[in-house]
Amino acid sequence: MGQSRRDMCGLSTAARTWAAKRGHGGGARGAVERARRGEGPAFLECMTYRYYGHHVGDISRTYYRSKEEEQEWRDQRDPLKILAGKLVAGKLTDESVLDRIRADVRSEVERGVQFAIEAPYPDPSEVDQDVYA
Repeated sequence: MGQSRRDMCGLSTAARTWAAKRGHGGGARGAVERARRGEGPAFLECMTYRYYGHHVGDISRTYYRSKEEEQEWRDQRDPLKILAGKLVAGKLTDESVLDRIRADVRSEVERGVQFAIEAPYPDPSEVDQDVYA
């Protein structure tokens, strides 16, 4: 017994779904089933691609990857674009539904940003509240 480790491509909807349905490889379902059997926790590492820098000052990332690489990931490997294309191709939805979802998400994010901007700063005495590391 002990902690299990599984990794998977966090950007591939198809890979995540396949692994989860079969409960194998990096699948979350397999990790949950293992835990329910009392065989211990699992660590799921979902690989992803960061479209932006590590921090505000990391504007030009050309010293560790090219603009072409970033553009390829945005144009050809974006999991949301890939999933949307598969759903439309499979006639499971159409662009009007996806457009509405995009608009709803954009609106929700904008409301969240506005809430954060308008929220008062916490009291300095709370700086270490709910910090466990």
